[in-house]
Amino acid sequence: TVMGSTTAPGTTTLPSGLCYYEDPNFCVSNAGEDLRQDEGHPMDSIELCEAWCDADPTCSAIEWYEDEWKAKRCYLILTPTPAAGASSGPRWRDAECFVKGDVPKAMGCPATMAPRATTVGSTTVMESMMTEVGSTTVMESTTEMGSTTAPGFTTAPGGTTMFGGTTMPVTYSYYEDPNFCVSRMGDDLRQDDGHAMAKLDMCKQFCNRQADCSAFEWYEHGWKGRECYLITTSEPAVRASAGPRFRDADCYVKGEPVAPMGSTTAMGSTSAM
Repeated sequence: TVMGSTTAPGTTTLPSGLCYYEDPNFCVSNAGEDLRQDEGHPMDSIELCEAWCDADPTCSAIEWYEDEWKAKRCYLILTPTPAAGASSGPRWRDAECFVKGDVPKAMGCPATMAPRATTVGSTTVMESMMTEVGSTTVMESTTEMGSTTAPGFTTAPGGTTMFGGTTMPVTYSYYEDPNFCVSRMGDDLRQDDGHAMAKLDMCKQFCNRQADCSAFEWYEHGWKGRECYLITTSEPAVRASAGPRFRDADCYVKGEPVAPMGSTTAMGSTSAM
């Protein structure tokens, strides 16, 4: 098993991240105001773009351009006024607005999203709503955007988040070691093609979402125009090389799952071996 990807027997791994709601055209506010995008990111898939938005609490939506705009597909909406949907005016290029909701994908995405907030910050922003999850009705009380924890979530020993006995992916601890990543035998491990990331935490989010990611290499000053390189080789990374430092490489080895703050421990559950 790749380091950090153990799943307890008899459980099912569910999708991570929040639900998004697609609306064709560029993103606008409740008042129909065109919202400014960030500088854009050359992502290969909508899932990667959503992961980036998930990692940034100020991101309320993404604009996706399948045929690219300025050589990029993924644009985040980080404005103080959040996105509420897409413009009802003429279509701009092949723009698609994906508005970030508050329901985790693992719970099943409702057909429609909750009423959109008008401000983002430490203030309470979302209206209460009822959501059907299977045969259970979950009450989502007024809360900050993206921070809802539905009743019934517990944490089993070892940090596995549970909902109705089903495993949900959680974040992992990471161990920093200066230099590029190597295997237990000291072999240099091949990185992926790399990702242009603004923050270290975004790279952690990417590695969290991939079961075969055992570590990542971080280059604060960039290498080939990118900062984040995932290690997804069959042989996992366990530490950094003891040899000469390569550039400003830091190896972050994925450790144990971290239980969400405020969660409770399931009684009588057992840890995976």
